[in-house]
Amino acid sequence: MTDKEHETLIQGRKKSNSQKPEANTAFKSPVRTICLVFIACVLYLSAQAYFAFPAVDTSSSELGSLAAQSAQVEPSNDEPPPAFIHFDHPPAPQIVSHTIVRGDTLGNILANAGVANEDINRLITCKGECRKLHRLMPGSTLTMHLNDAGRILTINQPLLDGHQLQYQFIGDGIDISTTEAERETIQTYRHVVILRGESPISAALRVGGIKEATVLRATQILEYDIDFWRNIHPDDEYELLYDQIYSNGKHVDDGTIHALRFVNQGKTYQAFLHTDGLHYEADASAIQKHFLKAPLRYKRISSNFSNA
Repeated sequence: MTDKEHETLIQGRKKSNSQKPEANTAFKSPVRTICLVFIACVLYLSAQAYFAFPAVDTSSSELGSLAAQSAQVEPSNDEPPPAFIHFDHPPAPQIVSHTIVRGDTLGNILANAGVANEDINRLITCKGECRKLHRLMPGSTLTMHLNDAGRILTINQPLLDGHQLQYQFIGDGIDISTTEAERETIQTYRHVVILRGESPISAALRVGGIKEATVLRATQILEYDIDFWRNIHPDDEYELLYDQIYSNGKHVDDGTIHALRFVNQGKTYQAFLHTDGLHYEADASAIQKHFLKAPLRYKRISSNFSNA
């Protein structure tokens, strides 16, 4: 082989070697593209799955409920100790009420209520103000507070005026006090027609529901215009708007007279209560005059003598 041919062969090899990297580069480009597309698809699918899955809110109540359910599922070998209630105070007093009927005695009432014998003997033999407890009024109610041993704490005794006596047992002594019972005031209207031989008071008692003292107050309001001793006739009538006072559901007293109308022999007299506490006629003139129609204030006649 000549030198020229040898040189030509060497140059051909160099050219072929220089063309090999280009072929490798051309071969690797599709592989890279496929890998990049595959990685892009994986990233895209991962992103879609991430945003499609709901986020977990650790502050929600659902998480707490799930935790509670899982705690219930898991059995626990640690049992809580049994609970004990310690009574560090005496039990509430027992309240016993008794409505008095005819024939009742204080000893029988206390014994039937379960009062201890020591307190029964102390009340039966007591002296002084506690003797008022022996005045039993039929229809009234004694209310007793007893402890768990049957010893008396307090006894409440109602009075006719709507008040009540409270007997409080302190040691060997009895403290007595007067308290005002719960009172309810109801405005009431009454219409009364006087029959032959009746007075305003007897007519009110016949109708019922009006205290004698209330009718006396009404006559005192109109005593400057009407002579209630001699000028009351049959078919006279009067109307009252006044307060009735109730205690424990019972009518115990009458209160203020708000309005009064009296028809005497066809003539009408009216009186209305003003804010100053006085009564006035319908035209606002004063009820009180200089002289009374009768020389004496009208009162109930209880004797057998006539007006003469």
